[in-house]
Amino acid sequence: MIYFNEIDLAIKPKGAAAYSGILADRCSLNISNSAKENYSIGRTGALGTSPNGPAQASINFSYFVETASEPCFEVARLLKNHHATKCDISFAGTTGTFYLGNYSLASAPNDTIKATADFACFDLVTGKNLGKFSRHDSTINYNTSRSTANGWATYLVETDISGRARQNPTLGLSYSFNAKHEPVYCIGKQVPSQVDFMGGQEQLKTIKTELYNAHQSGISGQHADLANTGTFSGEAYFSPTLLSCNNGMSDSTLEINLSGHTINQTQINSQVSDLVLTTISSEKYF
Repeated sequence: MIYFNEIDLAIKPKGAAAYSGILADRCSLNISNSAKENYSIGRTGALGTSPNGPAQASINFSYFVETASEPCFEVARLLKNHHATKCDISFAGTTGTFYLGNYSLASAPNDTIKATADFACFDLVTGKNLGKFSRHDSTINYNTSRSTANGWATYLVETDISGRARQNPTLGLSYSFNAKHEPVYCIGKQVPSQVDFMGGQEQLKTIKTELYNAHQSGISGQHADLANTGTFSGEAYFSPTLLSCNNGMSDSTLEINLSGHTINQTQINSQVSDLVLTTISSEKYF
């Protein structure tokens, strides 16, 4: 038997020189195939089973975000720029080529930022030792950047009509990116000949203490720091340290440009002994 502290979880995006270790607290790998039973006239019971679709695998994990070493965020950034990319993922001795399906992270006051990622594999998952889990690979390093992000270093910077940037009070912030990939299969092969990136959706949710209206579709908005807004303008920052104390470490800050985001939902909540809170959802398509 082998324990969690004896295995690796690491990612190597296309073009990267080496694997990056992930500070995960949970990981799940699922490998499945599609099979169906066959029946014929004149007899009772199934003749047997046969393939009814390709074998596929999926992996899901949650982890602490290191802003200076965040391969999943980099994959999402490449896809938003329409650069199709794939990743090699190593988990407990298994390896496979995976494509990003969903990436999300959330920030709360005075709490460590964690992210979750879902990847799909349309090829075969292999392993170093069939039937056995593998222990640590000495070439994979963890937490080398010391850049774990926290809620007190998360910023939503917005721009007003005059063009001045300001930090708007935000009680919570969550971000997600969903990607759609389509495998192309040919006769005579079990695995796809290619996997195409078809598009993506980016979503941001913020919790505030003021009212923000969500305009109907097709009505252009102004800026996110004004009431009656329709679009976000500004950027979200996830940093390992307070920006005022950054000391030249800005290159390790994760930055999300919100230009072009359209607010699609506003939800106002109130309960006893608490503030009136507004949850604002915005989205952008790629």
